[in-house]
Amino acid sequence: MAKSKHKKQTPFIDKIIYVAAIAYPLTTIPQIVTIFVDQSSANVSLATWVLYDIFTIVFLWYAISKKIKPLVLEYSLWIVAQTIVVIGILIYR
Repeated sequence: MAKSKHKKQTPFIDKIIYVAAIAYPLTTIPQIVTIFVDQSSANVSLATWVLYDIFTIVFLWYAISKKIKPLVLEYSLWIVAQTIVVIGILIYR
């Protein structure tokens, strides 16, 4: 039996998920900018952002254990973004 010379096509969703995995955590940038430019964390809940980090660590652990690369990327970026918010809240309380 002859092997096919056609390269297997990667489905579109498998490509676009990487764009989403990077873009979605970037949605936190306006919150980060607001905290650091205004030098104020008024009306930003520390508990909420710490809980986001805690739960994201669980999701990251799952993604790593299942070797789901786009989710590992996404959750890693979320942890960075959320932790920056937490740091900003702690600095500008």
